[in-house]
Order: sequence, then structure tokens, then C-alpha cells
Amino acid sequence: MDQNNSNNTGSNPPENSENKTDSPILSPLTTDTPADTNKPSTDKPAENSSESENHLWDGEKKEDTPQSPDANKTDENKPLVEKKNEVKVDGPKPRKGSVPLILIIVFLIFSFVCGLLIAGWYFQTQLQATKASKATPQAVKQTIIIGTNATDPPMESINKQGALVGYDIDLGYRIANEVGAKAEFKNIEWDDLFKELLNKKIDMIMASVTITDERKKIYAFSDPYINAGQVIISRKDNPITSVSALQGKKIAVQKDTTNEKEAYNHTAKNLVLVYADYNDIAKAVSLGSAEAALSDLTIAKGLISNYDNVKITSDPFTNEYYGIVIRKEDKDLVKKVNDALTILRVNGILADLKQKWLD
Repeated sequence: MDQNNSNNTGSNPPENSENKTDSPILSPLTTDTPADTNKPSTDKPAENSSESENHLWDGEKKEDTPQSPDANKTDENKPLVEKKNEVKVDGPKPRKGSVPLILIIVFLIFSFVCGLLIAGWYFQTQLQATKASKATPQAVKQTIIIGTNATDPPMESINKQGALVGYDIDLGYRIANEVGAKAEFKNIEWDDLFKELLNKKIDMIMASVTITDERKKIYAFSDPYINAGQVIISRKDNPITSVSALQGKKIAVQKDTTNEKEAYNHTAKNLVLVYADYNDIAKAVSLGSAEAALSDLTIAKGLISNYDNVKITSDPFTNEYYGIVIRKEDKDLVKKVNDALTILRVNGILADLKQKWLD
């Protein structure tokens, strides 16, 4: 093949490759590769030459064109895909961070045991509550500690045998029985009586205590159970029969009582003689240290029985209502005591006590 034919073959574009002749990559392909002039004339037709040229183009493109990063990334990930497929065939792989089965079993057992313990505790508590509710008052009887000042006969005093006796003592035992409790009396000095109540050494006070607005600010009171107005005690040979006759007279009273407050209304303050014990006021009148004494009617009857030369010389000039003293926070005890007093009043017990000790 001569040079002209060679040039014609190289210069004619192959069939079905119009777009590739304009490519910048074809130019070095035709110029760098010399035509083979020694090839026999039996070479393939132009179509085949064009087809070979296309194959040559594809081959050189694969050799010269660098692979894209995406292609390498795909090849690198390929083994991972295959491994993933292999794992799926063998079985699901446990997820990262999943709780081992043994821990779940232990937790379930622990929860079951805790549930049994809680259920047992609750059952035992309910059983004890049921037994307590069905128990008789005697089985759960409590002790009510009652404070008194046994110096005021016939309300409260100590007899020759050393036992506490009197109206308040009998009433205290009756009230305790009505509320299903046991009464225990403590004889306490008058000055310490209310302190012992506030310090919770005793549960209530029964000691001929008059209900006053001032005391109600600090303590709770039961309903009144007796009305004992104040009276005058004086000597039989020098009787004082009215409060108007008390002016300028020495009056004996017990400390911190309504009698002391009343005395200040009828004589000079320096003429009021204050004693710690009720028995001392009657003694003062008997000996002439005082010209009169003020006392509640119920207590006065007991005081004059110890002295032959003194007596009650006036009618009651005040209303003195006695009540049982209880701590303000013990509202439940106040209600129980009031309910008991109502029962005792309806049943005639209060009338019987009055006849026994005061008439």
C-alpha cells in the first residue's frame, strides 16, 4: 500500500464515528501511531478498520483514563457488602450495646422477689390493722394520766389511808372507763400542774380548775361539769356577809386562782394574802392572820370542816364553771371526754357524785 492510500485511510473518518473525530483524544492517536505500509492489501474494509479503531479507542481509553475515586470506593466497599451478606446467611448479629440475656433473667428474678416481699409486708400490715379493729376496748385499753392537786376537799384530797379521794377523783375514773381507758392519778403541786401538762408528763388536769378566757388561750377545756360560785369564809365571831364589806380587809386566797383575781376587785392589793395551799387560807382566817378568805363553794365546804371557828358567811357571788384541762392539740381526747360527760350526765352519775361529795 502506497503512501497516498495510507493517508487516505487515515484521513477518512470511520463510519458511525462522527462525534469521535472532533474529540481531542483522537488527534494524538492518529499522529503518534504511524501507518503500517508493509501490511498486505488484504486488510479489512473501511468498516472493519473503523470498528478496530473504535476498539483501539476503547482500549486506550481504559488504559490512559485514570479511575475516579468513586470507582475505587466502590471496589473497597465491595468486600464489606459480601461479608454483610455472609453474616445474614449465618444469623443476625447482636446489636452493639444490647443487654445480655443473663442480665435480663437476673433482673426479672430480682423484681419478682421484691414483689413478693412488698406483698408480704402489705398483707402483714393489713392483718395487724384488722386484728386491732376487731379487738375489744379492754384488749387495747390505754392509760390516761390525770394530774390533780389534792389539797381541795371535797373535790380532791388524800384520806387517812393515803389514797386520793373526792368528787374529781371519782369523776376521773368514770370518764376513763367510758372512753375505754385506765385512769392513773398524779398528785402535783399547783404551781407545777400546768407545766406538767404542756411537757406531756400528764394527759389532762382535774383539780377544780375554773374555765376562763385567759386560760382558754393556752389550753383546751372540756364542757363544764359543775358550777361552783365563789363564797366568803370568815370567823363565826366576826362574820363578813357581802363583798362590799371586804373593803379594807385582809383577804386570804390561793395563788394563781380566780379567787386571787376576785380579791383584787374588793380590797387593796397589799391586803391580799397569797398562799400556795388552799388549807392555809382557812388556817389564816382561823388564827386571825386574815379577816376573810375567798373560795369556790365546793372547796369551801371541805375547808371549814377542819376548823370549828370558821364558816361560809355569804351566798355565791360569781359563777365558777369547772372544766377538765387538756392540751389544745389533743382534739380527739377532748371529744372523747365531752362524749363521756354527756353520757354520765344523762345517766344521772353527775347528780350522784354531787350528792355524795357536795350536799
